Amino acid sequence: MWRKATAAMAIETPSRISGRRLKKARLGNLLNKGFWAICDQALISASNFVTTVVLARNLSRTDFGAFALVYAAIYFSISLQTTLVTRPHNVLGAARHDAQYRRYTTVTATSQLCFTAVFVLVTIIVAVIARGEGWGIASLLFPFALAIGAWQLQEFTRRVLYTEGRLKDAFANDLVSYGGQATGIIALGRFGHLTGARAFDMIAFTSAIAAAWGCWQIRKSLSYRDGWHAVREHGFAENWRFGKWLFGAALATWIAGQLYPLLIGGLISIAEAGAFSAVFTLMGPARILLIAMDTALTPVAARSFAEKGQPELQSFVTRVFIVTAPIIATYCIVVSLFAEHILVAAYGDHYRPYGWLLALFALSYALDYLRHPISIALEARRASAPIFRAYVVSGGVVLTAGVAAVYFLGLWGAALGTIANSLILGLMLWRYYRRIAATTVRDERPPGLERNFLHHG
Repeated sequence: MWRKATAAMAIETPSRISGRRLKKARLGNLLNKGFWAICDQALISASNFVTTVVLARNLSRTDFGAFALVYAAIYFSISLQTTLVTRPHNVLGAARHDAQYRRYTTVTATSQLCFTAVFVLVTIIVAVIARGEGWGIASLLFPFALAIGAWQLQEFTRRVLYTEGRLKDAFANDLVSYGGQATGIIALGRFGHLTGARAFDMIAFTSAIAAAWGCWQIRKSLSYRDGWHAVREHGFAENWRFGKWLFGAALATWIAGQLYPLLIGGLISIAEAGAFSAVFTLMGPARILLIAMDTALTPVAARSFAEKGQPELQSFVTRVFIVTAPIIATYCIVVSLFAEHILVAAYGDHYRPYGWLLALFALSYALDYLRHPISIALEARRASAPIFRAYVVSGGVVLTAGVAAVYFLGLWGAALGTIANSLILGLMLWRYYRRIAATTVRDERPPGLERNFLHHG
């Protein structure tokens, strides 16, 4: 009996050791990617934070408010780009390999060029109208048109690098774009030459350099002959089928999250809109983790679901919550407790009265965090329609109750509106996800993906 037990241990031990090594290797790879994703998002958030702080310190609140309102359009364009171009590539591209992947990436790159051309053209038309009508923001719009075009192209290349798991390369590219942007704006402020228009010039310059380098980085991911044939034959239908609901969600998201500064500027004053944007920027460190989760973990979740179905996806979501929830909770509590001190350190004493606003933003971010792992899981299952419906509801609340709240309560109404928006989105997405997970009675792998993953090894 002892010999049989010893023999069984001798047979099982190498297998167990091999399994442990495989798990450690996978964990190490995930931690390595997570490290570079966090570093990358920290760089982006730090750059945007520095841009906002330096501008807020050097411009009047009215001039900074005008810059902030125009600058918000960049995030609007990026949110639409994410839903129609880069997020489909993160999910659908993760299940492709070799020539099939290169063809698909070329199709997506072509759609990106079309998307960027439309945005730049619309911005130039608005700039011409603004100059003819004598609008105060007219001087910002022409440099903004260059900035938005270069920014979108750089964003596309870095997202392709994310799909391919080349997070270190994405970080290097962002170091040129966002690191150069922050350095240039600091220099302009230091020598007294900083204006809103020159800030957009600097953004356009550094983004264009990084976009050109990014095209070189992904050159082997494109198939110039087969890819153009795929464009002519299939067009952009696949990305549209995946992203159409997310596209609607992005529109509703912008209404729910970005409409408040516009409402404040129209119903109260541009100066108060600038204060709202400046205070909101101080939640940047929380955005680092949230954006890093969305960007880096969506392809991982898609692969988990494709390989092992809902049980593995559920396990993945649970691990994400365990790792990230304590970080977000700690940050939001610290910001709430020391809100006034943080504002004075960043902007000076004239922002001290807005400490309550920063504390309410911290609560809003804590609630907003709860939806992100669920949103990742829904996208991994290609269930984008529930996300669209949730954002439509929250957008409708902003356009009705939110407008009324800003009109009657001012900044208080806008802050309470952001909290209500986070709460509505979180509850609806959780409800949708629980319903989908509960009705899963078997492994629901997307059809046709198993073969592709076998080729990945």
